[in-house]
Amino acid sequence: MKQYVLDTSALISGLFNLADSKFYIPDSVVGEIQHGNLPMFMESISSSLNIMSPSRANVEAVKRKANSTGDLQKLSPTDIDVIALALETGSAVLSDDFAIQNVCSSLGIEFVPATIRPISDQVRWAGRCSGCGKNYSSTSGTCVICGHSIRRVRKKSDKIKK
Repeated sequence: MKQYVLDTSALISGLFNLADSKFYIPDSVVGEIQHGNLPMFMESISSSLNIMSPSRANVEAVKRKANSTGDLQKLSPTDIDVIALALETGSAVLSDDFAIQNVCSSLGIEFVPATIRPISDQVRWAGRCSGCGKNYSSTSGTCVICGHSIRRVRKKSDKIKK
């Protein structure tokens, strides 16, 4: 039986079959779903979902990897929990978030898009000053040379092997 960790966008899409797979969601995803009809939807499917918190060790491992790829500042704490729970359970991730997909690829975690095409390249990001062009390892902040903002730029890209 295939196992998936759902992020909030995948859960909202409803484009998954509860009958043929096992699904996990971090408890932080439940916390994000508080508006409209989503609480009723969650209630109706909650018996088919395994709601868990990832271990602190896996959360820290994901943060280290996301920092090395340059995606850490693009990931919310919930996004990090999704990836950490996939790492912990050996599940694939169901998400349309490109930063989540990029970190999953870097960690060797399978990912499946919920509604859009998946990423085809694993990307490493770096920082570059928007004024003088100085390169930085951080993807945000202020340039120590000229004071302009540091922007996230693609440093390296590798095709994802299928």
